[in-house]
Amino acid sequence: MIIITVVLTMVFGGINKLYGNYLANTEMDEFRMTYLFQFSWSKALDIVFPIFGLIYFLWKLKTDKNTVANNV
Repeated sequence: MIIITVVLTMVFGGINKLYGNYLANTEMDEFRMTYLFQFSWSKALDIVFPIFGLIYFLWKLKTDKNTVANNV
């Protein structure tokens, strides 16, 4: 999980850097449409990544067979 977190952090940092460079070099007439398109994708990814994390967590929880016997 730590490796995935580090990789995703680096990827998001790279995306932010590239996006900043793109916005600095873009024409203002198409800025609004491009911004809205990219904003909608970023919002969609904000929803998708936590869902994948939850699915992975539940999958690992289900496959973990370490149960404690009831010794009463």
